[in-house]
Amino acid sequence: MKEDILLHSCCGPCASASVERLLSQGRNPMLYYSNSNINSSEEFDKRLFELEKVAHHFSVPFMADPWIHQSWLKKISGTEDQPEGQQRCRLCFRFNLQLTVKQARDLLLPFISTLSICPYI
Repeated sequence: MKEDILLHSCCGPCASASVERLLSQGRNPMLYYSNSNINSSEEFDKRLFELEKVAHHFSVPFMADPWIHQSWLKKISGTEDQPEGQQRCRLCFRFNLQLTVKQARDLLLPFISTLSICPYI
């Protein structure tokens, strides 16, 4: 029996290996794009498009949140000038993971994951 996992994904290239591995383990991932930390709507849309291609390639379900960059900026307020890997990164991950948990609960999915290949985790 396959397990349902909501996989928070930042982009297609990063998600592809994770989706492939989850499928090979008999899991059933749903890709979840929620990345309001992206600083332009053009970049947000480009990543969304590439992630949609990965979902189509692997025939896995896909969903996306709208770009709510102002909400993200409010969440990380006061840490904008910090270098990568500091408090801003922790706040950013918390922001995205809280949205992922909420979405998984709404969908009654028992598991969540995020792409853990980021060097700042």
